[in-house]
Amino acid sequence: MVNIDILKKRGGMAVIVASVIPEKDYENQIKLISKKLDDFHFIPEFRMDLWTNNQKDSIEKYMKIVDDYSLPNIFTFRTEELSIADEIYKIPLNHENSILDIDISIISRNSINYPQNRTILSSHFSNPLEFRNRFEKLAKYGKVAIKLASTFDSENILDILWYVKHTDGERILSIVPQGNENQSLRIVSALTVSDFIYSSFDKPVIAGQYSMELLFKILEMIY
Repeated sequence: MVNIDILKKRGGMAVIVASVIPEKDYENQIKLISKKLDDFHFIPEFRMDLWTNNQKDSIEKYMKIVDDYSLPNIFTFRTEELSIADEIYKIPLNHENSILDIDISIISRNSINYPQNRTILSSHFSNPLEFRNRFEKLAKYGKVAIKLASTFDSENILDILWYVKHTDGERILSIVPQGNENQSLRIVSALTVSDFIYSSFDKPVIAGQYSMELLFKILEMIY
């Protein structure tokens, strides 16, 4: 069974996560991901919320093929609707190769008992003070992995990275600067506090993402 330990930085180099938007021809897409894993070390993140065909039946078929290829993966479905989140996240619970990426606003309101060793707790911030307050309260959620995305200016992001580096050393963590103007700070985050760092597999999911292949080459050259 896959667990969040596969996201833990080893030898100094952050684990690369490649965000994937599922396509209509998803069997060939999954096959391509499997082939890429022969050349690059990364973990695919399936952004099911961004798939145009993200109904429950389609997602179940997609994940069945992912299992057929034995792909360790991160399953993400962003929604504000608690009932939808509860229904959709039951799917990866039954797939032992899947880690669940769940927004803190959802996990704090629902009744599903998510396995801590297969859960990434996510939150997004645009205010540095809010970031610090939330970061200090995350311990109550147990030994889950933590992903915190920020849209601050570069000076505040560097301040946050410095703060985290001097206050945390045990949790599996990813600090993700967002926006094209903060793209280079993803490298800084990967080199300092982040165990795992996000990239795009083919199509960018959000501004500021490096492609998986480019990020891999940058980090490999550094290490």
